[in-house]
Amino acid sequence: MSVLFVDRAEEGAWLRQFARGISGGAGLRCAVLEGPSGMGKSALLAEFSRSRAELPVEIFTVRCNPVIGAGRTFGPVVDLLLELEARAPRRWRRKPIAAAVAKSTTGLLAEFVPVLKPLVAIGTDAVKTTLSSGAIPFDSLLPFEQAAAVKIAEAIAERIAKRPTVLVVDDAHFCDELSLQVLERLLRNRAVPVGLVLARVPHHKDGSALEQLLPTWEVDGLVGRRNLGGLPAEAVAELVDHEFREAPPGYAAQIGQRTQGHPIFLVKLLEDRSTVLPESLEAWLEAQPEMQSEDRRLLKRAAAQGFWFDSVTVAELAGVDGGQTRDALDALARSSPLIERSAPPEWAFRERADHYRFQHQALWHAVYATQSDAERREHHERLAQAAIRRLGSDATYEQRLEIARHLRAAEDYCRAESSDFHLALARDAAAVNLSLGDAEWLSWEAYDAASKLRKSAPGRDERIVKAVLLHLSLSEVRWKGRVEATGERDTDRLAAQAETAAERLGDPALLVRATMLRGKTLMATEGLEHGLERLHLAVTRAEALDDPLTLYVAKIEYGRQASKRNLAEGEAQLAEAERMRVEDARIRDSDDPVLVHSRNLGEIQYGISLFDSGRLGDASDRLERAVRRLRLQSNRTELPIALNYLAQLRICLGDLAGAVQLLHEARDLEADRGGDSGWHAYNTALLASALAALGEPAERVAELLEEAWAETERTWLLNLVPIVRNLYAQEALTAGRLDAAERFARGTVEETRKSGMVRSEIAAHLLLARIALARNETEQAVKCALDSLRLLNEKGPQPALRSEEVYYHAAVILSAGEQHEEAATLLERARAELARKAASIEGADLRRRFEAAPGLNTWIRDGEGVAS
Repeated sequence: MSVLFVDRAEEGAWLRQFARGISGGAGLRCAVLEGPSGMGKSALLAEFSRSRAELPVEIFTVRCNPVIGAGRTFGPVVDLLLELEARAPRRWRRKPIAAAVAKSTTGLLAEFVPVLKPLVAIGTDAVKTTLSSGAIPFDSLLPFEQAAAVKIAEAIAERIAKRPTVLVVDDAHFCDELSLQVLERLLRNRAVPVGLVLARVPHHKDGSALEQLLPTWEVDGLVGRRNLGGLPAEAVAELVDHEFREAPPGYAAQIGQRTQGHPIFLVKLLEDRSTVLPESLEAWLEAQPEMQSEDRRLLKRAAAQGFWFDSVTVAELAGVDGGQTRDALDALARSSPLIERSAPPEWAFRERADHYRFQHQALWHAVYATQSDAERREHHERLAQAAIRRLGSDATYEQRLEIARHLRAAEDYCRAESSDFHLALARDAAAVNLSLGDAEWLSWEAYDAASKLRKSAPGRDERIVKAVLLHLSLSEVRWKGRVEATGERDTDRLAAQAETAAERLGDPALLVRATMLRGKTLMATEGLEHGLERLHLAVTRAEALDDPLTLYVAKIEYGRQASKRNLAEGEAQLAEAERMRVEDARIRDSDDPVLVHSRNLGEIQYGISLFDSGRLGDASDRLERAVRRLRLQSNRTELPIALNYLAQLRICLGDLAGAVQLLHEARDLEADRGGDSGWHAYNTALLASALAALGEPAERVAELLEEAWAETERTWLLNLVPIVRNLYAQEALTAGRLDAAERFARGTVEETRKSGMVRSEIAAHLLLARIALARNETEQAVKCALDSLRLLNEKGPQPALRSEEVYYHAAVILSAGEQHEEAATLLERARAELARKAASIEGADLRRRFEAAPGLNTWIRDGEGVAS
């Protein structure tokens, strides 16, 4: 289909001006063309690309897959790298890529971006562990995915260098989330003269990721938009004059009014030279000769295969001779206004076949819609099953995504097969392609298909449990911290459904995993108490199994969380898990990634629990040993957490410089991975606090705290948000920014009353007391201090909270309120806590250092601020 390019003069001039702005280093960084399918966006982009000889920029054009859609991970990025490679000087080009490597998108990308190879290896190991255990804190995996986007963006920027470049992405509504991350990093890198031109269909069902991103770019002044509607009357007249010179008078006005300037509809009517104008593109289609003959069935089968199709597959659908179908399609391609010959797409199911495509997506959709529901489902079922039989394990990732599309479209004709296929594909999307976003929606499709099976269907419950476990594990980074129902995909409703299905299924090990996950969703939606009840039930259910490995994992998961309510209970569970590890070789010596991860988490959590309970010597030994060992592992998923715990201990022992060194190491480790992380945010806030104690300028401390809080808001991990917020409030108080300190402390109180994170609520009340005292509001300060003491007395010692700190500051405040006897008692309690902790340290030098640590320890020793 070839036709004169008409009009769009204003939009064309806008794109050329945009390109000149990129060359000059000024103006917008992204130009967006929007409009319905068939409105001429691709034609305008092609015309813009043809004009590159007149422009001071290089133009690279890629197109997102209009069939597979959001499932093609890094699709446009791979195409862009291939384009950059093709235009690179010969001496810079890489060797041909092996077919085995090309089967994995990340493998192919790693050939272009070698720095990705170790990252992919570590990231996929971490993902596999998560998929097996469901127990990893998932924010530690998200950076691996984001790091891939960072490294790819850096590689593209390096190839572009200082050459002004415009990257054109057609059908951008199909762009996957990871490719959008790459494009955004390029967009925000002002050191690289690059601009984006995106063509999209607004509000497309596959375009939610871009839909959410564009407003942010607009707020930041990065993007401009142009909407493409129908062609204006003068353009229609020009097109009629060029394509249909013998048209009768008034025809241009008539056809323009009938088509509303819709380019595809308009062009097809002009190709017909008809003066009898149908009401719509669909009506025109129905009137075509091929839609009135046996060719109609042929075209419907072709449309079922997709925008691209091949003669052999269409013949299989028809159950007829391949040669007959090939001849019929060849004849149609030469005479029909609907289809044309095409090179095979990279995911083609058949190599030895003639390949075709519809002349436009609008035509494909129109033909596809002529099928009945039964025809459509039968066609997709047969297409999927034939492809599975033919390709088997040799199918590429893209081919499997195509098969999955057919299985979804077959609906109730193959729900069970669809669920199984999507679940397997979701696992590979995460563990092979390191695409957690793709894996998330694929696992949802697996659940959706299983849930629509008859309740009595064999295997329904098992499919539901496995799909929900995977989906919620993958999406955990987005549902942590929510306390309200989330509608259709409410996390706790899904977890409850999986737990009930596991009970019906009667698989005890699967039931333990489902119960553990239910505990985590309840923590997020209902608060700590509800979640702990379920996690304890998971331990009870695991104890009924003859499976010490499952029990070990359940105890660690429960022990890690139980300490947030009852420090002694959490420590007891972790101590029991430690005993199991020492005594059972199956746990101690296993290299199974699930157990390795559980061992790592259990070891460092036990160490920090010992610290929280005041056994500083034992805690130091365990955490120092754990950090040394974790540094030697290739997959250092837990190391940033371990470094945080050890830094807390060193701060308590008075080794601020050592703590700062550890926190820099933790931050650098996650910065190398790239992307946001809740633990990176926590480590940043703790670093700010340690630097402030060392006398770092207030401006630098404030800068780090702002960075930490911004990252915390983006990740929003339930257990870390209030800790970072309190650290922010603490340093704001020290700097005299009392309003900011109060706002953050009150935010913690409000949130923790819902979440049940009592430790942070105690600290927040104490902060509010100190803020009130700084304002000379002594009565209010005393009230808040008593609230803090009441909670500590009721709940007992808490993790990440030094009891002596609460006693000391409360003593200072009560002393200011003339309650001297109570203040003296609290000071003695603080001193007793310090003495108890000092006694747990064996080395005399280390013990003296702890006792003389500047700040809290010496304030308590000297009774500073407490009237004698």
